[in-house]
Amino acid sequence: MWPGFTTGESARIFGFLHKLRPYLRLDECCLVGSLAIQWRLHEAGIEPGRDRPLNDLDMIARSPASIDARAARAFEVGHQHQRDSRFYLTLIDPATQLKLDIFTWAGDDDRAQMVKLAGQRWPVSSAEHQLVATLADAQKPTHGQELDPKQLTALEHLLAITDQPRAGAIWQEHYPAGPGFEAALQTAAMVARRYPHLVRPLEHTAPAAKPCTDCVALSGWQGAAS
Repeated sequence: MWPGFTTGESARIFGFLHKLRPYLRLDECCLVGSLAIQWRLHEAGIEPGRDRPLNDLDMIARSPASIDARAARAFEVGHQHQRDSRFYLTLIDPATQLKLDIFTWAGDDDRAQMVKLAGQRWPVSSAEHQLVATLADAQKPTHGQELDPKQLTALEHLLAITDQPRAGAIWQEHYPAGPGFEAALQTAAMVARRYPHLVRPLEHTAPAAKPCTDCVALSGWQGAAS
């Protein structure tokens, strides 16, 4: 089982990942989001569980080329966005009813740490890097964006298991022009009180391949599904 998920959810997760694996350059990809959070908490002996249904997975990749374009024949392709070196791609698997959001892995960091699950090794984000990503999300209400309170819960758990000086250094590296690490933590501690209309559970719908008007074929993905 993947820590923090039910037996049924774990079967869906591994079903998706095993199907995806042949199309990945694993040394250029890293699992992030809830998969990373639950693994790192389990590793630290914390089993908080989850109270939300599993809808999607998250991954970062160095470039669109990190995912073989032939994946478009095995998965439904949702969004494809690209601006300069940054990109966003979604892959949907109707069999497991899961969507994978793939974001740009920017910078030259060592966040990926290999863990062994179900007989295979997978790159999973370090707790400190995941803390920084979650803390960045926690700033969204100050910019008028909605925030699911599960992010604040995850932040609280991650703060209990991370090396905060290291996390602070990572924060400064990623957001040199933004608020400092301690200031960001103070903001996160008050957003639910200050922005109650923006901090609320977000609705999730069944994943569907519905490209938007901003979608463009990623480099190397033109006609990939043909």
